[in-house]
Amino acid sequence: MRTNCRMMMVVPTLRQVLVLSPVLAALFCVMTYINFPPLLQGRRVTVWSNGEVTLQCTEASGEPCSEEELLRGPSRETIEGRNLSTADVFLLRQAASFCSLSPAQEKDLEDKMAFEGGPQVAYTSRPNHHDMRYKLQQGETGGEGGGPARGRRPRRVAFLFLTRGPLPLAPLWDLFFRGNEQLYSVVVHTSPGFEFEDTMPEPFLANVIRSEEVAWGTPRMIDAERRLLAFALLNPLNQRFVLVSETCLPLHNFTFIYEYLMACPSSFIQSQPPSPPSDYFLSYRWPARYIPMMMPEVRASQWRKGSQWFALNRRHAAMAVNDTVYYPKFERWCRGDKWHGHCLSDEHYLQTLLHILDPDGLERRTLTFTDWSSEDWGHPKTFTAELITDQFIQEIRSVRNCKWNDRRDKECYLFLRKIDAEAIQQMEKVGRRFGIWR
Repeated sequence: MRTNCRMMMVVPTLRQVLVLSPVLAALFCVMTYINFPPLLQGRRVTVWSNGEVTLQCTEASGEPCSEEELLRGPSRETIEGRNLSTADVFLLRQAASFCSLSPAQEKDLEDKMAFEGGPQVAYTSRPNHHDMRYKLQQGETGGEGGGPARGRRPRRVAFLFLTRGPLPLAPLWDLFFRGNEQLYSVVVHTSPGFEFEDTMPEPFLANVIRSEEVAWGTPRMIDAERRLLAFALLNPLNQRFVLVSETCLPLHNFTFIYEYLMACPSSFIQSQPPSPPSDYFLSYRWPARYIPMMMPEVRASQWRKGSQWFALNRRHAAMAVNDTVYYPKFERWCRGDKWHGHCLSDEHYLQTLLHILDPDGLERRTLTFTDWSSEDWGHPKTFTAELITDQFIQEIRSVRNCKWNDRRDKECYLFLRKIDAEAIQQMEKVGRRFGIWR
């Protein structure tokens, strides 16, 4: 006897749909709570704020988690009887680094930031709750670039050093900074456990913040950038924030760079849409790097890419540190591996965030010259001593077709990357001839 087999399509009846809908809805809510607890944990109250960086906590119950879990996922930790979301604790314990300051560092920071006659900032969550105050003194808000007014002290440029350990070019940076102590700040993020030798110039030795391990192309990279920004924001004198690496050096003297940055209210960050294939850096694997799971917060039309080396004004720096909407999407989906479209967080996060929040406030270019003609896949060319000549430096300094304060005849580059550590003597000689060092 032969049996006829045929495929049948099961069509649910109306009764089945009505029965299953509440079950599916409940399952969706449970999964949402597991994956996005900050959305469902209850009313949020402000714990601390200095007008730009705001820490909030959520009134909800829950067991504290380990620090590793806290740094990696959407978890929470109980502090003084309250639960802080991952983003809140990121600001409180990592970025702002309140508990990592030694008494000497705290006193030094207070002395540096004190305005004469300025009102003290001391914020509490609400009455009868632990006072998470910090000894900051702040002038009136409304300074250029969205930051505090400078009061009686000059505004500063904060140089944020994102390093893996040693700073072999620090002696040249020390020469660059010399004589301008009231006009700059230094913040250093290095590998956990690394310690500079006592011979390291003072600006670096005294300004190393609490750090976490950083992996290339992962969200840990933007964690480090936000940590640097948040710590620098604690000083209300800091009005510009420049990210550099251990292989970067300035192409102009301090006065030129300071005036260049302060005279332009915009932020400098390369934030570009898809570009022609002739631009290797911006076009490489572009279609694969946008992940539809970024929606609805980040649409494909808003997706931007660019160099991670930025120079932000204070308002944009605060936006980056305060973000709790877009960061979770990048933390989850832009992880630098093939399973996530080779999406590199440091090339997309700030570039996309600032494009969405303030598209008209950006000069969409980097101030750091990098040569991507290297045969080493995915890495820029390293400039050795043989390549660093007067002619080479002059050629980069002479590029003047960039927009600056609505002008298009301004120097394009202020910094050079990536310089070989063995080229320090050659760079010092060439730099002296151009008047870069003091």
